[in-house]
Amino acid sequence: MNRSGFSMIELVVAAGLLLVAMSFVVQMTHRVDHLWSDTSEHRVAIHELSSQLDRLSLLAPDEVSRQLETLRVAPQIAMTLKDASLSGKMIADELGNRVVLRLNWARRHPGNPLEMSAWVANADEVP
Repeated sequence: MNRSGFSMIELVVAAGLLLVAMSFVVQMTHRVDHLWSDTSEHRVAIHELSSQLDRLSLLAPDEVSRQLETLRVAPQIAMTLKDASLSGKMIADELGNRVVLRLNWARRHPGNPLEMSAWVANADEVP
């Protein structure tokens, strides 16, 4: 008996293999999407810290201290980063004055807050 078609067993095995391959591709696509989303949030957080530091590092040290008391996350950033909180402190040591900013937000996988620091211009160097 010469059969040129597919048997039912072959069709079931092929459908099973196709189902496994499709579920693997969907899972990987979902994970890559989450990775891109996390990367985008991290990039937004870095940009916010950098912008705040650029602004603060040009001020006189006493003005920086006053600005740190009223430090807030920009409204656009608050819409992107869930429960974002921005804090900062001024550090004076033998190397000079520097400001340290810390940004934390609710992430899918909790981690350490993002932290950046910059030197503050001396009062006689401020334009």
